[in-house]
Parts: sequence; C-alpha cells; structure tokens
Amino acid sequence: MPASSAARGEQSSVPTAGAWKARLEDPFNRYRAPLARLVARGLVRAGVAPGQITLVQPFLAALAGYFVTFPDATHLALGVLLFEARSILQCVDSAKGIDRTASALSAFFLYAGIFWHFHLHPPPFDGFRQYLSVSTVLLLALILSAVFRAVQSALAISGSLSSFRRERSGRRA
Repeated sequence: MPASSAARGEQSSVPTAGAWKARLEDPFNRYRAPLARLVARGLVRAGVAPGQITLVQPFLAALAGYFVTFPDATHLALGVLLFEARSILQCVDSAKGIDRTASALSAFFLYAGIFWHFHLHPPPFDGFRQYLSVSTVLLLALILSAVFRAVQSALAISGSLSSFRRERSGRRA
C-alpha cells in the first residue's frame, strides 16, 4: 500500500485556515507589533488604561479622515500617519469589549473622509469614470472591505474551531 503524502513529508497543496489568514493579513502588521510593544511599555509607565486607548482611536481616525479630504499630498500623508498611529494603538489595546465598536467607528470616519475627498475633488473623466461614477466605485470598495473583514472573521473562527477540535480529540484519546 503506498504511503500517504503526509507520511512522505510532502505538503498538501490545499492551504489551511492559518495560511489563508497569513495571506489576507495586512503586511504592515509585522512592523506594527514591535512598535506596539514599545508604545505599550511607555503607556504602562504613564499609567494609561486600555479603555482610554480605545476611546482615543476613533478621534485619531476622525482627524485622519478630515486630513484625507484635502487635495494636497501633505495633508494626505498626515492622514495616513494618523490612521497608522491609530492602528498601532489598536495593537496595544486589550479592552476587547468595546474594541470592535471603536474599530468600526474608526473605519467609518476614514471612509467618510475618503468619500468626501472624492466628492470635493473628483478624478478626471477618463478610465473608470466613463463607465461608473465615483460614488459607485467607492461603494464597491466599501463592500469589498466588508467582505474582506467577514472572510477574516470566518477564518479566525474556523481556526479557533479547529484548534478546539484538536484539543477535544486529544482529551478523548
């Protein structure tokens, strides 16, 4: 009887939930984690509570969304930096109860700024604008983002379920 591919040391061509999560994860996360550790140490020394960090995040996102509404590169770069600072603070934060709400508010404020930017400063009438309005493209981007978050959540849940099943099957043996 031929040996299985796992017994021969070959890897399966079907990606696991962890592999998909790694593919879908934001590439900047590998740089945010070390920065978040440094920021966390400083905030702990300063006596800042996790709930306070959570409350600051939507304000940083709103400020980032405001700067994104301007047409010049300086304001846009400042908006990006503010939103990245918010992302680093999200890595530091451990108040999971209200973290999802703060994250959703942050995304809303940034998307509102992006929508308003394109409302005030529409791109030239070529390319996609011949076929779709700016609002339609932005709506499609918003839907894509929601689908992306849903897939990430589903993969996180399936990863948790598979580890739970492994633990549970190990207890039976």
